[in-house]
Amino acid sequence: MRLEPLLHRKDAGLPAGPKHWQTALTAVILALMSALSLGGCAHQRRIDALAASTPDPLVRAVLTNYDRVGTPPDEARALRDALLRGLGERHNGDADLLAYLNVACATEPGCFTVRWAQLWTELEPDNGAAWLSLADAVTHAPQPTAVQASLGNAPALLAKAAASPRFDLRQTNILRRLEQAFATRHASRLNSAIEAYGWAAAINPPAVNLCLSGDVALQTGCGRLGELMATRATTVIDRTVGLALWERNTQAGGLDLDTAAGQRFALARERIEAWSWALARDLPDLPPLSPEERRRLVLWIDNVMTDGEIAAADALLDATGVSRSQAAAYQRGTVRQVVAPGPMPSLPLPLPASSPRADRSGQVEARPPRQPSR
Repeated sequence: MRLEPLLHRKDAGLPAGPKHWQTALTAVILALMSALSLGGCAHQRRIDALAASTPDPLVRAVLTNYDRVGTPPDEARALRDALLRGLGERHNGDADLLAYLNVACATEPGCFTVRWAQLWTELEPDNGAAWLSLADAVTHAPQPTAVQASLGNAPALLAKAAASPRFDLRQTNILRRLEQAFATRHASRLNSAIEAYGWAAAINPPAVNLCLSGDVALQTGCGRLGELMATRATTVIDRTVGLALWERNTQAGGLDLDTAAGQRFALARERIEAWSWALARDLPDLPPLSPEERRRLVLWIDNVMTDGEIAAADALLDATGVSRSQAAAYQRGTVRQVVAPGPMPSLPLPLPASSPRADRSGQVEARPPRQPSR
């Protein structure tokens, strides 16, 4: 039996089927950033001041990479590229910085360099995200033939990426460093957490287009890379992208449920759907937020910074009292009601006692399940 395709449009780069929680959460973050006056010239001056004063080169790189109000696009791009190149040249073995530069500069000739991807693989040879960045970089190098003769071609580097034990774009580390920097300029924890999360949320898997090119030579490597991302990536959205790549680059019948690969695919999809249901159910929808919704949002960001997004999503799902299979079915809209209506008991979602943020832990009160759209 063939699983229902995750990609309903084969020309799309990301899943177009189920409603994903990230859409709603991103809308919340953007609306709140706007409500907090985190835009326009005044905000740009504050960001520039923080970027100039922070001792953290990663924070400076992130805060440099935005559209500048009142500056001609070409001039703004040249300024940004020069600043990013300068930070990259002084990376000092900072894997977070190299990861960010590989994402930010992947499609920007002015700050792109193969060297950053190569350095990242040297620092983290077990990280599939680094090898994916290098696979993409060698295809865009000014002299690709010579570079690929030295570092390997895209299929060989994709094979290394797929054989890696993990896939980590280092968003959690980047989020922690951003929040620490923003805490110096915001009196409110909500403001610093939201702004940091908003910047970090823009970090997406690099080189996805490499696996959407239709190149037959890349299909096997991209399918295996998709499985790695769908099962080992450190964020829900990266796993969702991986699931799409896995399906898109697997031959017909390769993911039938009577195959081992099909069973692994079904389990990975079930986990992603269950997390999406729990997150859409328990995180706020749109501003204005009640005090409880503000607390929930800060608690979610704190838990992501402490334990990572996958562990935080698992804990949130566990707190609902709904099984993974039931939650996944509810997300697909195949089950109208998976638990009795009405409020569920408040369930703890504590932070580890060893965490410096333990005093911010609290209760997560699971909401009644929402009715699926008809």
